[in-house]
Amino acid sequence: MSDADFSRNVITAVSAEALALRVESHDLSVSWRSVRAVDATRARWDEETWILALVVELHVEGEERVFIAGDVEPIWTSLVETLPVALPGIPDITPIRDALLHADAPVPLYRSGF
Repeated sequence: MSDADFSRNVITAVSAEALALRVESHDLSVSWRSVRAVDATRARWDEETWILALVVELHVEGEERVFIAGDVEPIWTSLVETLPVALPGIPDITPIRDALLHADAPVPLYRSGF
């Protein structure tokens, strides 16, 4: 598979009202009501480094899609700051970052009522 054949679902920007996404090379905006779940988990960045990642499940264009944002990505700070504002009940993860990074399993942060 060439690089041209692969496209990653990416959160490109966030605001209190919506998420800007790139899905299969298409740019679109969706409301935070599209979010079905958010989990925090650790992911291996390289042979020596673990990063914290947020796994965001969204209902987009009639399909369930998964977006992963790691703490090394440019969107990280905006996403972490916006989550508690846009999704009531989700905690500010900044003070619990280390605990999330060392958890043995993904930690559920948010589930929608859908």
